Amino acid sequence: MFCESCRRRPGTMRMTVRRPDGEQRVILLCGLCAYRFQQMMAPGVAARGGGQAQLPGDTYSGQHFPTQRHGMFSGYSQATQQVLKTAEKISADFGLPSVGTMPLLMGILSLRGQSAARLLESRGVSLEDVAQSAPMPAAMPAKAPSGQVRLSADSQTLLDMAQNLAVGHSGAFVEPDHLLLAMLQHENMSATRWMRQRSVDIDALKTDLENAVQQADAESTPQITEASPEEMLMGPAAAGGASGKAGTGNALQQYARDLTEQARMGKLMPAIGREAEMGRVELTLCRLQKNNPLLIGEAGVGKTAIVEGLAQHIVKGDVPDPLKDCTLYQVDLTGMVAGTEMRGEFESRVKDLVDQVVARGPKTILFMDEIHTLVGAGASEGSMDAGNILKPALARGQLHLIGATTIDEFHKYIEKDPALARRFQPVLVGEPTVEQSITILNGIKERFEKHHGVTLSPEAISAAVTLSNQYMTDRFLPDKAVDLIDEACSAVAIENDQEGQARAVIADDVARAVSSWTGIPLAKMIEPEKKRLLEMENLLHRRIVNQDAAVQAVSDVVRRSRAGLKDPEKPNGAFVFAGPTGVGKTELARTLAWFLFDDADALVRLDMSEYMEKESVSRLIGAAPGYVGYEEGGQLTEKVRTRPYSVVLFDEMEKAHPQVLNLLLQIADAGRLTDGQGREVNFKNTIIILTTNLGAELFSSGAAAAMDEEELTGKVTELVIAHTSPELVNRMDAVVVFESLSREQVEKVIEIQLEGLSRRLAGQGIALEVSQEAMGWLADQGYNLEMGARPAKRVIQDQLVSPLSEMILSGTLASGAKASVSLSGDALEINPVAT
Repeated sequence: MFCESCRRRPGTMRMTVRRPDGEQRVILLCGLCAYRFQQMMAPGVAARGGGQAQLPGDTYSGQHFPTQRHGMFSGYSQATQQVLKTAEKISADFGLPSVGTMPLLMGILSLRGQSAARLLESRGVSLEDVAQSAPMPAAMPAKAPSGQVRLSADSQTLLDMAQNLAVGHSGAFVEPDHLLLAMLQHENMSATRWMRQRSVDIDALKTDLENAVQQADAESTPQITEASPEEMLMGPAAAGGASGKAGTGNALQQYARDLTEQARMGKLMPAIGREAEMGRVELTLCRLQKNNPLLIGEAGVGKTAIVEGLAQHIVKGDVPDPLKDCTLYQVDLTGMVAGTEMRGEFESRVKDLVDQVVARGPKTILFMDEIHTLVGAGASEGSMDAGNILKPALARGQLHLIGATTIDEFHKYIEKDPALARRFQPVLVGEPTVEQSITILNGIKERFEKHHGVTLSPEAISAAVTLSNQYMTDRFLPDKAVDLIDEACSAVAIENDQEGQARAVIADDVARAVSSWTGIPLAKMIEPEKKRLLEMENLLHRRIVNQDAAVQAVSDVVRRSRAGLKDPEKPNGAFVFAGPTGVGKTELARTLAWFLFDDADALVRLDMSEYMEKESVSRLIGAAPGYVGYEEGGQLTEKVRTRPYSVVLFDEMEKAHPQVLNLLLQIADAGRLTDGQGREVNFKNTIIILTTNLGAELFSSGAAAAMDEEELTGKVTELVIAHTSPELVNRMDAVVVFESLSREQVEKVIEIQLEGLSRRLAGQGIALEVSQEAMGWLADQGYNLEMGARPAKRVIQDQLVSPLSEMILSGTLASGAKASVSLSGDALEINPVAT
């Protein structure tokens, strides 16, 4: 059980307290609290018996503990309690009637680990000297007097003054430093006179002690309320049941992190390549007015790193004179908000923090990341928000504050409050270049090598920056490259532990990390991918029949993009696929997604027949604010925002409303689109394909057969311009005309379709064998000049897939068998063959 007064130490003594109204209560106290209470009693008032003390109510109601208060101040520290116990023991051993200042001085010296004792010893004052030369009785009594030894008047005055010093320095407890400092400020006390007789420089000792108190004591703006005697002894609930909350305590200790101390201990990452921004911050802090820098930049560009770099410069002394010996604190805004239940609690915490920093003077600098969260925080009816609490101190120049926020949030929150915005000096922090990011990673790579126990190769550093810059466009350097390095190192470290080897992190490891994040097969990107790109036409023709011009045009654009020679502000490619239906326009888009991303989900297909109305624009980019569905996002923008590496297919573009097609102008020209929520969606890593059946009549009428390729393309381009706009066509990389399929080419399409069917059957353990006669019959049945390859697919479904499905379900065709397809007369015959 804990003491019912201090609630910090174990209770060892029961005392009976009688209130003036006659109510009596037995309370459990620790020895120190009981000792303090008895020190205030007149001799003989407390009658002890049976381990209990009977205290008259009139005496109780008029006395209180000088060290027990509600609020930030909490009483004597453990070190001070030890000083009091030692002084009491010394006084009892020497038979002194009270505890004077000399025993207190000996008690302070007995704690050799405390700064007060060290400062005394540095001035030639030791415990042995005091014990030998201090004025004490010549002979010790055989037995110490019974009862507790009281404090002398000087000692009581000293304790009261020490308490005031602790409160003045915003300390939570009276420390030995406060006792000694109070002692030195009274020249008529015996301990002070003795030190002067020993030629101790009191003034110099006082100065050193004041500096030690400023460094060691907790410093905050105290909010102290005197507690009644009942509350002191029996707790707050004793006084009418009211429960008071404790004060906020040391705001800097609770809600801030000392970055200069972290830098001194080597716990901060080195800041590299941000000398210009750091110089700008230092210059702003040294100004007379508007000396509060506001770092504005996208997430991950290094705003916090700049502030941590400033802390390291302060520790090294590599700053202008006004900033030397400054202390830089990072405020935890989340911690300040946490646990604030009642109105005004959050504002009180902010004000405590500001008041404490102002009291410390210009050598204390605050850093608030995500400072925009303060604007409007805590605001309610009849109160002001946290941002307004900062304004007076900022306006008077009493508060040095570094803020950090993103560009969007600066415009959304801070810029809308001109009174707050004008008190900051914006410092723009841009994204570092690829070369600068490589330098930054080289400067911090030792931290990752030490943490993961691996070695980072220069190729891995370069790959992390270049690949993240190319494929992770929704984030910013150097943060995304640092994350890649961290993940690659972690993966290699785990692999080394499992395989018992020590392998360095190379570029392939970084590529695998990029692949796992983006879904792009970058593990093959370093060398094998180059070979695939050079053979792209052959690989595409495995699934695309004929259409050499279309395959060639697409391959050329993809190779330019992969080689890094495309316009960085535009999509990887933008095409119009024109021609009759069923000739492979949509299939080429699907095949391109498979080739680039090894994933059919990388194809974003939008049927423009669903966007024939003007209002359908909102379906693509999302509803405007205030309309239903505003939070849901657009069908186009959401898919590309979540998967920026994709092939975007606008199928049958001629059916879309002109307002819908106008959106494509911005995509094709600038590589971006703004959705209904104001977010910019990046299309620079997509391939845009628009398909149309315009020009199909040229093939059905036979007119196309009489034209060469250039003339046919020109005619089709004119038709596309007539149905859309010249601006849109001019922004396309090419208008590709797909030719009609011949009967032989349809047979090739059937072969490709049957290969897919064979793979699906093989998954069930069934083989498929189709004779040449059956293949030719399928081609004859599926060939249609106007419809292209689509009738062939329907013939396969009707003549092969449906009968095979019935045979599998009936058990006629089981796993391990082979389905033999042959031509019997004018129909196909399917026979199961055991293997």
